[in-house]
Order: sequence, then structure tokens, then C-alpha cells
Amino acid sequence: MRKIYVAALVAVLGLIIIFLGRTPPANSHSAPPIVTNQNPAMAAIPDVPGTIDGAKNPELIPDHVAYSAIFRMLSNRHTKDEIDRVRAYVKQMGLGKQNCRQCPPGFGTADSDVDAFLSAAEEFHQRVQIIDKQALEINDRTSVNPSAEVIAQLRGLQRAKEATAKDVAASLPARLTPGAFQLVRQHINEYVKQRIKLVPPMIAADK
Repeated sequence: MRKIYVAALVAVLGLIIIFLGRTPPANSHSAPPIVTNQNPAMAAIPDVPGTIDGAKNPELIPDHVAYSAIFRMLSNRHTKDEIDRVRAYVKQMGLGKQNCRQCPPGFGTADSDVDAFLSAAEEFHQRVQIIDKQALEINDRTSVNPSAEVIAQLRGLQRAKEATAKDVAASLPARLTPGAFQLVRQHINEYVKQRIKLVPPMIAADK
């Protein structure tokens, strides 16, 4: 009989995202590294068969996974230090007015773009935390041998999270100036995806 580890259930039978929270290449003055809500220790986990490493194949990382990672990293920040750090991160992406002497002409967007992008991240957090809570509640009352009904529920929640990321990402062109949106797309493709690993669910079979 199949045995599905609890870790796979926490991942909602989806893909475990490992996002290394380092600042992007500086477009202006350097800023302190951002602290993510992902577990840095996961980066040391050996790759299992089927792992997709964004550092090697960024084109295989779906957009919604990359947006989920950066939205989670930037959202739910409350202290002044946390807020300053996430704003510094977004400014290093090129959004907002830039105070650098070596920036190309026209580089940087309105400061309102910083607020708009962080607002999108916060909307993602507000919507997806409800789904996360449902998944954890299912996990708490589920044994290591979940029924087909439980697995279907978890997969449905995973699809809901993916749909939320896609929905919020699709709203960005209307929230941001055209230049800011292009900078976000560039950051997603050239930086975020390269720092993500997608690991298949931890599923084993008893013989």
C-alpha cells in the first residue's frame, strides 16, 4: 500500500518550492539581504529524481511558481525593518525612482510602482493564506495513509493556489506602468526562476 509522507501533505501534494532569498544584482546602491519565509535548510536537500533545478533550466519553472515564490517572500511584512527590506528589494528590481549614477537614461519607474507591486503580493497572501489554512487542517487530521477523497481535496487546494498566483500575476499589467511590468518580467525570468527548485512529492511505496 502506498504511504504518503506528512511532508508531502504539507506541500499539498504539489511541488516543494525552494527559493533562496538573496538580493538581486544591484541596479543601484546595495541593500541588506531580504529574509524569506522559506526554510534555508531546504537548499541543502539532495536532489531527488524528477527535480527541476531553475539554476540549470529556468525555462522549465512555470510562471505561477515563480510569482508565488516572490509574492510569498515580499508579503505579510509588518515591522519597519521588514518593510524597508522588501521595498529595497523591489527597488533593486528597478522599480521606483533610482538614486544611482551609473543607471542608464530613463531607468527606474515611479515610486507608485513599488507600492503597486507590494500591494499585489499582499493580495496574493491574503487570498492564499485561506487555502494554506485549509490544507494544514486536512493534514492535521489525516493519517499517513490518506484516502482518495483526501488526496483529491489536497490536489484541489493546490490547483486553487496555482490559480490565485496566475490571477494576481495577470493583474500586474493593469497595476504597473509598462516599464515597471517589463522589469518585473525580466526579474522573474532572469533571477527568481534561477533560484527555485521543484521537487516531486515525497511518495514511497510499500512492497
